[in-house]
Parts: sequence; C-alpha cells; structure tokens
Amino acid sequence: MPHPGHILITGAGGTIGSILLPALSREARVVGLDIDAASDQTRIIRADATDREVLREHLEAGGMVIHLATGVQRGWEGLVEVDLLGTKLLLDEAAEAGAARVVLASTNHVAGGFESDYFRRGVAPGLGTVPAEALVGPADAVRPDGDYGAVKAFAEAYGRFIAETTATAVSCLRIGTVTPVDDPDAYASFPQFSHIPEGLDGVRRRLRATWLHHEDLVRIVDEELSASNRFRLRFAVSDNPGRFWSLDVHSWDGQ
Repeated sequence: MPHPGHILITGAGGTIGSILLPALSREARVVGLDIDAASDQTRIIRADATDREVLREHLEAGGMVIHLATGVQRGWEGLVEVDLLGTKLLLDEAAEAGAARVVLASTNHVAGGFESDYFRRGVAPGLGTVPAEALVGPADAVRPDGDYGAVKAFAEAYGRFIAETTATAVSCLRIGTVTPVDDPDAYASFPQFSHIPEGLDGVRRRLRATWLHHEDLVRIVDEELSASNRFRLRFAVSDNPGRFWSLDVHSWDGQ
C-alpha cells in the first residue's frame, strides 16, 4: 500500500524495528531512532527518543510515526521513563508537528488477565478451536497482567486522547509473539516461557496461538499506515489455530 513520504520509527534497532525498517523503506523515506543502535545499523540514528529536541528534529507534518521504543529491560524505572513519559512526549510532539498518524506498539499484556485465567486452571491456551464469542476482543475490559501491561494501557488511553483532541490519528497494536527467527517451535524451551503450564507441549501450543509472523506484522502495519479512522485498536497476531485473540479492529471516527 502507498505510504506518505516520511516515516519515523523509534526503537528501530529492536526485533520489530529490524523487520519493519527494510520493508517500509521500499515505499517511503524511513528514519530510525534507537539509543542502543549498533554501529553496523546504517539506517538507524543513535539517538534518544525521549529527547524532545531529537523528536522535533525528526518529526514532520503529514508524516507517520511508529513508536516501538521501550524501557522494559530496565524495569519500572525504564517503563516510567520511556513507555509512560516518553510515549506521552512523543504523542504530544507528533500532534504539535502535525503528524498524520502515530502507530503505537502496545502489547497483548494489556489484556493478559484473560490468559491468566487459563494459567490458574493449570492449562495453556491455544488448544483446539476457540468459539468466536470466547475470543478476547479489542473492546473488552483492560486486564493488565503486570506493570508492563498497565503502562501500555496508559499509552493506549493517551493515544485515544490525542486522536480525539488533535488532528493526529493514532493506532494501537497489541502485539503478540514476535522473535528474530520466525518459528514458534524454536523458542519453546526458552526460560521466559517457563511459567506456561503443561511443560513444553503447553508452551508450544501457546506460542503457536499467539505468534505474529513477520509477513503479517508488515501487513498489519501497512494497514494502519493506510487507515483513515481517527483511532484504531487491535491485536496484532496471525490467524493461528487455537488463537484466542480476536482479529477485529476497534475503530473510532469522531462520533
């Protein structure tokens, strides 16, 4: 799909940024920012996306922003600095600059309480086919499963505020599981998934259900960059067997 002339990606050196930057660069002028950019990442500027002057230098009227920067690796302090205050700053500055749309990287953990219901029963989600009425939808209640999900819930709320009160549109993507190697089975033994019940079989089932394939990530971001709705919220996940998140898009157009 056609893009505007300029796209700014914050946190561009991470896994998702490394997928999106080359894909989007085929059709648009893309600038990547990352405070931890490696020396060989030639298309990424080493800069702090929580710096007001940096944002003002790289935001453009009519352009797009994909906000991936996160401080989750530094715990609560990083979440407050980057995901809460930094996201508010970016949205404020994007609106001030006249950006057309900001695509916010939210997380499925905003609604992680629904998945925790499975865990409390000692089972991993993703078994069989989930009835449509049982899928977790983007308009269902916010149920964060930790401080990361709670901070991202703030980002979604502030994004809605910006969409309702300024000329800048906002899309929020509750991203599923994305990794450098596009194969859920390759990660089943990783320790970060050890809390999932039912051992390796449970982890494999859950990862296959929550997986976001690279090509679907690019497609979903393309759809958001080309959307006309003032505000959009969706789970960013592939149409997987056992998927327990809805593919519906919650949208608002000013009424």
